[in-house]
Amino acid sequence: MPHETSYAKILNSRGGLYGKEKNTKDIFIKSTRECLVRFIRGFVDCEMALEKLRQKITNKLEVDATQAFEAIDVSRKGFILLEDLTQFLEKNNMYPATKNLKLVFNHFDKDQGGKIDFDEFVAGVTPFLSGVKDF
Repeated sequence: MPHETSYAKILNSRGGLYGKEKNTKDIFIKSTRECLVRFIRGFVDCEMALEKLRQKITNKLEVDATQAFEAIDVSRKGFILLEDLTQFLEKNNMYPATKNLKLVFNHFDKDQGGKIDFDEFVAGVTPFLSGVKDF
């Protein structure tokens, strides 16, 4: 809750979406509802595609996360910068659009600190459903 009393009153006077509210048709106009549905579907589709990719990589290549991390962090800083990822991909003849590269980097960089540490990297490349042969 905000420290400023006037903002706290405004937030307290608003209802939340906790399942007891009116129909969402009474809260959002049709175009907003459609936009939210498209966004959520796109987000879920993206997460599913990433999980499927994690599964395929893990099942087919027997990837060692430490070796993969060290292959990108060539200067052994203990973290990966966007520049490190760019150089690694270019070294392997991959040239994704800067926008897409930043999206992938930010997906791995969970704390949004501008660098990917080893734990964030492992979380990004390890399948959520370990041991499952195909997603």
